[in-house]
Amino acid sequence: MKRVKGCLNDKCAINQQKITYPEKNKLCPKCGNELVYVCDNIIKSENKKCYDPLDNELDRYCRTCLAIKRDNNDKVKDKLWSVAKTGVGAIGGGLLIFTFLNVLKDEDKKSVFDALSKLK
Repeated sequence: MKRVKGCLNDKCAINQQKITYPEKNKLCPKCGNELVYVCDNIIKSENKKCYDPLDNELDRYCRTCLAIKRDNNDKVKDKLWSVAKTGVGAIGGGLLIFTFLNVLKDEDKKSVFDALSKLK
C-alpha cells in the first residue's frame, strides 16, 4: 500500500497545492515543518484532492474517503448483481421460446411469426 505525506502548514505553498511526498521524506522542502501522513484520494464529485491528515498511519485514506469508496463498491456490486439477474432471465426466456417453437408444428410456427410481425 502506497502511503504519502504532506505538509500541514496552511501558509506553505506545498499545502496550498496539496503536493504529496513519499514516506521516506521527513521534512517539507519549502517551510521545514515535519511531514505527516495525509489522505491521497481524489474526490471525483468535487474534482479535487483530499488532503486530510490520517488518524491511523497504516491507512491510505481518511475515514470519509474510505466510507465513500466502500459505498461506491457496494453500488457497483449491486449494479452487477442486477445485470446478472437480468441476463439470466433473458437467457432463460430465450431458451423457453426456443423450446416452445421446437415443439410447435411448422404451420403453427408460421402463425406465431405472423402474429409477432404484426406487433411491430
